[in-house]
Amino acid sequence: MLRRSPSPSRLPPFHRPPPPRPRYFRIFLLILILTSLYLYFRTPTPKKQYAIVIDAGSTGSRIHIYTFEKHTQKLLHEEFQVIKPGLSHAHHTSLQPLLETAKKTVPENVWKCTPITVKATAGLRLRGQVEAEKILQNVRTLLQKEYPFHISGVEIMEGKDEGVFAWITVNYLLGNIGKERKSTAAIMDLGGGSTQFVFEPTGPVQMHAGDHKYELIFNGNTYQLYQHSYLGFGLMEARKKMLNSGKSMVQDIKDKTNALDVCYPKGFTNDRINGVGAFEGCKDLALSILAKEKTCPVGPCSFDGVFQPRLNETFTDSGSEIYAFSYIYDRIRKLALPPRLTVGEIGALAHKVCAVRYEKEEEPGDDEAELPSDHKLEDFYRLINRNPEWCMDLSYIWALLKHGYGISDNRHLTISKKIEGVETGWCLGAALAMTENFECTEYS
Repeated sequence: MLRRSPSPSRLPPFHRPPPPRPRYFRIFLLILILTSLYLYFRTPTPKKQYAIVIDAGSTGSRIHIYTFEKHTQKLLHEEFQVIKPGLSHAHHTSLQPLLETAKKTVPENVWKCTPITVKATAGLRLRGQVEAEKILQNVRTLLQKEYPFHISGVEIMEGKDEGVFAWITVNYLLGNIGKERKSTAAIMDLGGGSTQFVFEPTGPVQMHAGDHKYELIFNGNTYQLYQHSYLGFGLMEARKKMLNSGKSMVQDIKDKTNALDVCYPKGFTNDRINGVGAFEGCKDLALSILAKEKTCPVGPCSFDGVFQPRLNETFTDSGSEIYAFSYIYDRIRKLALPPRLTVGEIGALAHKVCAVRYEKEEEPGDDEAELPSDHKLEDFYRLINRNPEWCMDLSYIWALLKHGYGISDNRHLTISKKIEGVETGWCLGAALAMTENFECTEYS
């Protein structure tokens, strides 16, 4: 028997065709789609994120312009430039050549979405709070009036951040602090005014509460770090202390007007001193300014009364490398030593340098040049003669490493200025921290 199909009015509710949409709804939907397409193609989100860090150090100001892959923080490029002297000894307008380099490097359409930070270190700290703040305010005004970047901060950086940012830089470049948990490297930074040491203790250690304890969360992992920044123990400040201590000089019996200085090479003389070039005496002088005898409220201690876990007990994993840079690099790698060497070899180098007899050169040389690996002995002598303070510098570096930080003579260090072509130091770490949660929609 043939059955008639039910009429639409008798269909179950879920079988009934939807009512026709009003005409204005379709017009609204079309406008929405067209607007979205216009905005998408008019202001595309850049695939790159730029970040600018100015390191206003004690001896020079340095700009680092980083290019990251957006959202992944993969570093694509670094632009670097340095000027001397540092902001603590120069007018705030001395930063303008660096800032002009930034304008040329960063595409104009993302200037407003490029964060910039100016961080001063030990040199400005030593100028005093009032004078330092006046200098920084002048820098802020300069950036606000003349430069289009997004100002993230103009400040004196805390010593603990300086060390931790450097730790992030090194371990980021080594691939140690990705999503996978790995052993991390320690860092040792020797600037002109201060020195920092940061590492992640791996052995049994009681990390007492205090500024030395730093909890860092990076890429979803938590790191319990030991850190300390020693203000006044950078290389230039150490020089002043050693020269002014009076212990470097022994009165010359034959010449009452001059004194013998153990940290200057034999043959070196001026209107005040005659050099002796005695490593043993110079390293003892370096030890005396480290104040190892100073009372430490909580032990064990490093120097100047500061708590530090013992490295031979708490930093012994096979992957526990120590990276040293800044003035440690400048003094050691220029003398053509390999990038990986022991603390004992640094002591031997200091002894060798102190034994060089000074002979003043008629022609000034390039103090920035490094000796080639196949250099001749006379090239070594010539470089030391241009830098008679290096006996003092290397004696202090060795004393700081072995007796200050407690690194044994047979422990290896990697002396590095760059890793994978990128500058070590705290600047990259600061840029990563600055861009991690940075968002901007002001694209032109």
